[in-house]
Amino acid sequence: MVRVDEVLEKPAAVSLVKGDKVTVEVKEPSQFRDGARVTFYANGWIFGNGLAVHEVGHEVSPEISPVSEPGASSPRREEFAQARKELSDAELRSRIQKADMVVVGRVTAIRPQALRPVGAQSNLVLSEHDPDWQEAVVQVESGIKGARDGQEVVIRFPGSLDVAWYRAPKFKLGQEGTFVLQRDTVSGSPKAMLGGAEVDAYVAGSRQDVLPKNEAQRIRALVGP
Repeated sequence: MVRVDEVLEKPAAVSLVKGDKVTVEVKEPSQFRDGARVTFYANGWIFGNGLAVHEVGHEVSPEISPVSEPGASSPRREEFAQARKELSDAELRSRIQKADMVVVGRVTAIRPQALRPVGAQSNLVLSEHDPDWQEAVVQVESGIKGARDGQEVVIRFPGSLDVAWYRAPKFKLGQEGTFVLQRDTVSGSPKAMLGGAEVDAYVAGSRQDVLPKNEAQRIRALVGP
């Protein structure tokens, strides 16, 4: 059980302030003792009347160190924010390097998957976990990687809200953004129809691959010349 001295970062929906208590499932209990001051990096686990988290990592703090008031700036918070930005930039750069296409664009149409799965996946029986593949047609405003300005791109995504798919990015008509895309290897049909011709279909692997439109400048800087 951990008593909170300072919150460095948390989801907006989570209420957590100085003095609250959090259950932390640690990796190695033998590393801790009562009264130790520790900075925990953790993922959410249980939300309800109390909060429980899984430890990702930790740093042992000095025995005596200042604690900032809620909302106030502190060297520790500023250090964490800078480290977080550098980590985020590194993660984003890695995703961009692995991506087949990165575009800034607008969704002009939403439709069901036009080409059905081929091969072994064509014989799959529908179940409650069926992804209900949909296609977002995107007009490219600016091609950052693997695309040219003005072309159209098909992004395939699961329309299902089933537990197996609810975390996957969803697209809607008129949506604008910066999209980090991979060629579709998950729906069973790597091609889509566009303008009467077959074209490559793409997917956004996670919500982190669907970014605001104003992130384009940051991404260009990470891509480099």
